[in-house]
Amino acid sequence: MIMTEFEQFRYTLEHESIPKWFYSSPVAFINAVTDKGGKFFSDLYVLFAPVTDGSYSEKDFGIIPKKVKSDDLNMYIIIAEMPEPTAMTLCRRVYFCYEEKTKCVKYYTSEFTADGDYMICSWTDDRVHENYGKAPLSDPKEFRYAAEMFLKYVEKNNV
Repeated sequence: MIMTEFEQFRYTLEHESIPKWFYSSPVAFINAVTDKGGKFFSDLYVLFAPVTDGSYSEKDFGIIPKKVKSDDLNMYIIIAEMPEPTAMTLCRRVYFCYEEKTKCVKYYTSEFTADGDYMICSWTDDRVHENYGKAPLSDPKEFRYAAEMFLKYVEKNNV
């Protein structure tokens, strides 16, 4: 399936630009997203998206901040609910993960697939795409799955 210019812009934003900005300055990025909410993302479309018949407003994005404690770790996970995907690999949700003590950072995505399901993936700070398989069906289970993967990542990188 060929993406429209608008869908291609969205793909680039979700899979290249946003992860790059997030990894380069995670605390500032998280603060900006939590401060501006959905307007953070809608402003990106207003400023940078190609001129088309469609666009997104701040109401099309949901921001859910979470704090998860595990032993002496403080993990901050910002869930960004994205507009409904209209093409494969676009995201319904992204997870911005940051651990305060270790400074570990991870960007996870819930990406639309050809069969109508979603896959949990991530982009690393050196632009490597990782696929973790089919996403859980419920939103809470998907969040727990992403949080557990991030905890394992933090523990693995904290030795």
